[in-house]
Amino acid sequence: DSKQYSTLSYFWRSAILPGWGQWKKDDKVKSSIFFFGALLSGITTAKYYNEYKSAKSNLNSLETTLLLSQGGVIDMVLYYQIQNARAEKIGSSNNVEKASLIFAFVYMLNLLDVLVFRSSSTVNLENSNLPKKGLSFDYYHINSSVNRDQFYSIQYTWGY
Repeated sequence: DSKQYSTLSYFWRSAILPGWGQWKKDDKVKSSIFFFGALLSGITTAKYYNEYKSAKSNLNSLETTLLLSQGGVIDMVLYYQIQNARAEKIGSSNNVEKASLIFAFVYMLNLLDVLVFRSSSTVNLENSNLPKKGLSFDYYHINSSVNRDQFYSIQYTWGY
C-alpha cells in the first residue's frame, strides 16, 4: 500500500512541476530533461502566442483602415497588406499550436514516466531474480573485435 502511495505522490509532484516526481525518485537525468523540456516548450509557446497577438492586432488595424479608406490605389495597397497580415496571423497561429502540442507531449510523457517507468537508479537486474514492478530500459555497449564495429543492445523489463 505504501508503494501505491509513493507512486501517487510522485505523480502529483510531476503534475505540479514536470520532473519533480523523477527528482524525488532520485532520477536526476530524467528530471532535468522533463523540467527543461517543459520550460523550453512553455517559453516557446508564450513567445509564439505573443507573435500571434501582434499579428492579429496588425491585421485588425489594417482591416479597420481599409473600411475607413476612400478607395482607389490606397485600397489596393491595403488589400495586399491585409493578405500578408492574414498569412502572418495564420503562420503564427500554427506555430502556437505546434509549440503547445510539444509542451503537452512533454508534460504527458513526464506523467507517464512517473506512473509506468522505473527509476534508472533502481534497476539492478544482476542482483535480483524477480522482475520488479514497472518498465525499465537498459542499454549495453558491445564491442566487436571482428570488424571493429560498435553495437548497442537495448533491453527492457516489464514486471507486474
